[in-house]
Amino acid sequence: MRLMERIYLRQNQPEQAQRMYRDVLARTQDPMIRNVVTARLARLAVWQPRNLDGALVELKRGLDENLARLK
Repeated sequence: MRLMERIYLRQNQPEQAQRMYRDVLARTQDPMIRNVVTARLARLAVWQPRNLDGALVELKRGLDENLARLK
């Protein structure tokens, strides 16, 4: 996934990287993979101009998901 992300970013297509990660989230329930993907989505959002709110949304979603799993 990371290599695919780097290729997309080098092609100046961050939206493709985000789409790829969202597809992974839709296809797995594995907590480790979901945590990695959530972190990568947040990192991608941080690098977009003035999109810190987007990063916080991704991180909060991941936190909510992890907390719900612990119940």
